[in-house]
Order: sequence, then C-alpha cells, then structure tokens
Amino acid sequence: MLKALPGVEVREIERSRKNGMCCGAGGGMMWKEEHEGERINRPRVKQLQEANPEMIASACPFCLVMNKDGVAELNLVDQLKTKDIAEILAERILV
Repeated sequence: MLKALPGVEVREIERSRKNGMCCGAGGGMMWKEEHEGERINRPRVKQLQEANPEMIASACPFCLVMNKDGVAELNLVDQLKTKDIAEILAERILV
C-alpha cells in the first residue's frame, strides 16, 4: 500500500519479512522491566536506522508504541518520525 503512494520510498532492512524481529509488545514486553541487557525497542530502532529512514511505518499497534519509545529513548524524536500506515494513508486521503 505504501509503495502506491506518490513520493513514498519504501526501504527494507535485513531483519524484515520472513527474517523479521518481533518487538514482543503483543506478549506484554512494553510493560515488562528488563533486568539484563537493554529494552528491545532500542536495538530494534537501531536496526531500522540501517535504511536511513525519515519515518518508521508500522502496521502493528504494538510495534508503533515500541518504536516511538525507542526513538524517544535514543533521542531521535527530532530526526525520525514513527507512524502507523493507516495514519500515513489518512493524511494523503484527507489532503
């Protein structure tokens, strides 16, 4: 759907589709406190940065929250936006 929108370039990273990485929020990871390592949202946002995106698009509401948190925790809010694909489509339709 995003590829059909004018002006949108979709970039994939290595860990996507069949090699994708689940953020775990559907399993409650956004409410869990880690006692070892770092929160999964930080390494996931770092992976997503491989594509040098202006925006991270997500079709999963849990990934959207986890990505927004990761962007904020890595102090990237001014450089990297996060949106649900439905938000992106709605913005284009309502223009």
